[in-house]
Amino acid sequence: MFTKLLIILACCTPLAMATWWSIGDGQAATPRLNAATGSARPRIWTPERSAQVLASHMQLKSTTSDAATATPISPLASSFLLATLQTEDVLPATTREPAKTDPSRISTPTLPTAEPGIEIADIDEDLRFVPSTRPSVPEAQHPPAANEKNVDTNKPIAGWQRLTDDWFGIRPKLDDRGISFQASFTLDGSKNLRGGADTAGSAFRNLFNANVTLDTERLFGWKGGTFFANFQNQNGRSGQELTGSYQGISNIDADGRTQISELWYEQALLNHKLHIKFGKIDASSQFAHPSNADEFLNTGSGNSPTILGLPAYPDPAFGVQVRINPNDNCYLNLGLFDGSLRQGKSTGDLGPSTISADSLFTIAEGGVTWTIHNLDGRVAVGAWYHTGDIERINGGTQDGTWGPYIVLDQMLWRADAENKDDHRGIGMFFQYGYADPAVSAVEHHLGAGLTWTGPIPNRADDVLGLAASWVRFSNRSGAGFNEGSELDLELFYKIKITQWLSIKPNFQFIHNPGGLSANADAFVTGVRFVVDF
Repeated sequence: MFTKLLIILACCTPLAMATWWSIGDGQAATPRLNAATGSARPRIWTPERSAQVLASHMQLKSTTSDAATATPISPLASSFLLATLQTEDVLPATTREPAKTDPSRISTPTLPTAEPGIEIADIDEDLRFVPSTRPSVPEAQHPPAANEKNVDTNKPIAGWQRLTDDWFGIRPKLDDRGISFQASFTLDGSKNLRGGADTAGSAFRNLFNANVTLDTERLFGWKGGTFFANFQNQNGRSGQELTGSYQGISNIDADGRTQISELWYEQALLNHKLHIKFGKIDASSQFAHPSNADEFLNTGSGNSPTILGLPAYPDPAFGVQVRINPNDNCYLNLGLFDGSLRQGKSTGDLGPSTISADSLFTIAEGGVTWTIHNLDGRVAVGAWYHTGDIERINGGTQDGTWGPYIVLDQMLWRADAENKDDHRGIGMFFQYGYADPAVSAVEHHLGAGLTWTGPIPNRADDVLGLAASWVRFSNRSGAGFNEGSELDLELFYKIKITQWLSIKPNFQFIHNPGGLSANADAFVTGVRFVVDF
């Protein structure tokens, strides 16, 4: 099977590379850097910018004889105009007179603001969605108002942002009304070349996401509300069957799922200084995750394996999250979730019926962000606690367990030092986690890595990454390890063919797979395809 994939790749690579080089740097819109995290996150779409776009791209039609004179409009009327934006309104500015309405009089939808240290779906004015970097954790989308730059209708396929285009103009209209549909398909193929548990076979797995975001202000005038629902289907063989490693070699590995992975509502209050989210939530979107690790495949570069029962892919859980942003440079996240995962229940494909006061997962994280010489950074410190009876490795139970963690993101170098919106450059991440070795197979976890966005001239969206993830196993009797630790090294290069298609060859070396001396060091090669629909 792996040989067939290689043959397909060999046939498709010349076409892909030709498309890649022909598109070039300037043909597709590129995301901007998230100022809070230093990662390649698109720039925020602010209400002020939205007002400017409305003023420059919408012509108010007056019922008076003087059609060239714009009539001042009320906030309610301007919101209605945005919600009923038609394709014929999205025209080049040269085809009509500029709008004479004062932008300050236009009441535009309040889109999410950049929360320090928080991964949200910020959208650049030239983009209508956030491309998939963490396929297992899709994000809510808040596209900007449609304009001639970010609408794909009638553009060639190489310039589309998503494979299904704009649905003949219907999609931008739905977005402007507060209804955004997104979907993605991720395919991973892996081959263990030596060592590990299996060198004869190969592993192929896929993950499909389809989700909808409802912006309540655009939809019916309720400010600060967001509803999000995501459907997931996962299939395929786990890469750990090849390597025998403790840490997964693909962050879409699972046991085969068809589920509603997330179903939540979030309300922003106090001018977005307070956010309350409740429902079925993947907590890894806001807790214990370094943003500069988004592109890596190894699970150790995501959330620390020392956090027992974290409700994350493939098992999000029902709960409530509170996010507090007293100012632009610090934040506090609090979470309370169903802890049934630790009791062996797959919360990802279950509803709220498993919630019990006897088994709850709580977590808190505080962070600080900074910008020095246009280089953004963030440090966050957190702790988690799991209530209930926790099984001990050497037998028996104990009442609850807890652990601390720390994450760090830092932009080290920017290609254009004077342009903060230039996302090309080098970023790093670091993380550490601890858990009680009496109940956790992993006592210590260390992870660190570098990503270089735009390493090749004229390829601003390509990404090169190198990371290491090390775990120290529990030495308690009954833990089952005869090697004290496992080290995973990962190298990848992401080729952004178009805005909707990327190919990511990757290589991983695993020392002491699974903490078992019977498993020789493994060397794994693989490739990831991601298509955004």
